[in-house]
This record gives sequence, C-alpha cells and structure tokens, in this order.
Amino acid sequence: MGLGGHLKEGEKLSLGCQEAFEVFKQDHADSITIEDNKQLLKQRFDEAKCLGEKLNEVRNRINHLKGKIIQRQIQRAALAVSNPSEELTFDLVEENLRMQIEEEKKSYKRVYSCFKGLKVEIEHLQLLMEKLKMKVQKDFEVWWSEEAKKIQQEKPEMVTSPNTATVYPQFIRSSQHLSPNSFSDFNKDSSYEDPAVKTNSITFGNPTSKIRIPPSSSTSIPLTGDSQADADILAFIKARQNILQKKGLGNK
Repeated sequence: MGLGGHLKEGEKLSLGCQEAFEVFKQDHADSITIEDNKQLLKQRFDEAKCLGEKLNEVRNRINHLKGKIIQRQIQRAALAVSNPSEELTFDLVEENLRMQIEEEKKSYKRVYSCFKGLKVEIEHLQLLMEKLKMKVQKDFEVWWSEEAKKIQQEKPEMVTSPNTATVYPQFIRSSQHLSPNSFSDFNKDSSYEDPAVKTNSITFGNPTSKIRIPPSSSTSIPLTGDSQADADILAFIKARQNILQKKGLGNK
C-alpha cells in the first residue's frame, strides 16, 4: 500500500491533499473490496427495483380482481331486484375470482419476502462500504501525517545537500533571471562578508560554480517544507550573494 508506484518521494505532498488521496485510494488494500461491493450494490438495487415493479403488478391484479367481484355482486343484486321470485344461487364466477385473488396474494408474499431480504442486504452493503471508506480515510490521514513529518525532518538536508539542484531545478533556473534591483532593500549591509563563507558552499547544477552562503544565512532563514517557498528562499540567497560579490569587486 502507498503511493510509491505512482509518485516519486519528493512529489508526494506537492500534488495537494485531494489529488494525493485519489491516488492513495487506488493503491489501498481495500480498494478492490470497495469496488466489488459497489458493483454488487448496484446489482442488488437493480434486483430490488425489478421486485418492486413485480409487487406493483401483483397489487394491480388483485385490485382488478376485486373490482370484478364488486361488479359481479352489483349485477346479481340488480337481477334480484328485477326478479324477486328467483332464488340467488351459489356464484361460481365470484368464487373463481376469489380463488385467483388468494393465489395473487401468495405470489405477493413470496415477492415481498425476496424484496425484504434484498433490502436487508443492501443496507448491510451500504454500512460495510461506509466503514471501509472511513478506514481508507483514516489510513490516508495517518500516511499524510507521516509524509509531512518526513519532509519536516529532511529540511536541513535540503540546505546542506550537494544535490539541491535535483530537488528544486525549476526554481534554481528561475533564480538566474532575478534582477539585482529586486533586492535593493537588502543591500544596506552588503559591505560585510564573513570570512567563513569560503568554507561553506552549495553546488547548484554546475560543479565548478558554487554559491557561498554564510552559516547565519542558512540558519536565520528557516525552510518551510513547501517546495515552492523553499526554492524561492534558496533563489533569494543566491541572488543576494551575487550582489555582495559584485559590490565587493566594485569597491576594490
């Protein structure tokens, strides 16, 4: 389980929480179970819909037969009024209608029993899927927190590692286009340069080109853990050192 198959280590948190969660769900051990339950739930809903339609059909047939019985009784009552001397005998037609109604009622009970069982199964599947979704959500929150802690722990290495260029290449390239005028507010104390600068350097891209950063520069400007913000910080440090070096040469 995890994003290893989809994302590089340094890119995990850069996608954003929602995008990372979508990928995390695909890799989760319960993703197949959730998908299977989703398909089964859809199948059960279709079956329940079919049974519901059958129940309506049976109910309509019962009502139709009841209507025929009432109509038959009205006819026999009218016949008794018009021929009072004629004795009303047992009506086989009405009895047959009643037998049909009883059969339809039995059919209705069988279909309703299946419908009720499906309803219980559907509710169980819905509850199970809800629990699985909550489990995936909690697992993601744990993973997300662990990744954030790892990034936080790796921040010092981002500053001192000679491979900084591989972490933030796009931001390092953009720093080459920065104008010295953009940092004019920070040039007031540029006459001072710590001698210790020569012993502390970070290589950016070209091994022969090094940016010297005083120890105070790397410690007084903490990284945030956000790749965009940290890259801008590194770009600022590089640009400022370029200004200091140029001004130092101009004063000679």
